[in-house]
Amino acid sequence: MRRLGVAALLLALVAAATYLAGERNEVVVLRTFDAEGTAHATKMWIIDVGDTPWVRVARPDRAWYRRILAEPRVELLRGGRVEARVARPNADPTVARAVDEAFAEKYGAADAWYGLLLRRDSVPIRLDPAPPDPARAQPGGAHPGAPDPAAAPAPAEAPSEAAPVAAPPG
Repeated sequence: MRRLGVAALLLALVAAATYLAGERNEVVVLRTFDAEGTAHATKMWIIDVGDTPWVRVARPDRAWYRRILAEPRVELLRGGRVEARVARPNADPTVARAVDEAFAEKYGAADAWYGLLLRRDSVPIRLDPAPPDPARAQPGGAHPGAPDPAAAPAPAEAPSEAAPVAAPPG
């Protein structure tokens, strides 16, 4: 019985340390949109390659990634700013390696730990600036289902891996 208590305590400590390691570095919120236009906020890590931000999905079965595949227009909440972006997954192994290296450089041991625990078949995602939305250019022109940059973030889902994608050099 005592061993079970010690094991539970160790597991709780590992979980707490993992969470704290993930939150210690830069964490952003990526808003994705479902078919009805409802926003879903996910906390994650991010890297920049040049002027381009990258995130990554640890496991392609994650709900936020499936929403990106269906609707690539997203909002990036970073440094108190909201930016409309277009998410562009890139499955090229060379790009994935470069992104993984950039995440490892920025997030260090925390990235390695999350990778060991959570990452399976990760996919890097480049976040390009979104082209202007003509429906928003007119007063009151927001259409149902369109992302609203002024809207408050939706409740965050569990961190996807706490490690968003980085961009490959070049």
